[in-house]
Amino acid sequence: MTENRMTAGAVVVSMIFGIVVAILAVTGSEALSLVAIIGGAVVGLTWVVVGMTSASRRRGTQTRS
Repeated sequence: MTENRMTAGAVVVSMIFGIVVAILAVTGSEALSLVAIIGGAVVGLTWVVVGMTSASRRRGTQTRS
């Protein structure tokens, strides 16, 4: 997967997370806190993976598949 695709995927995940949290907030759902915590962790891990793979490509090393 190219770096641009991985970054685009992370952006999409972030946008979907934001939309879901906004919908839950507007509707007053009780699940908002749980979704925010779990979704925030997923979004954060997604960006960590993107950052680590792009950094390893810049150094010339490859990650395990």
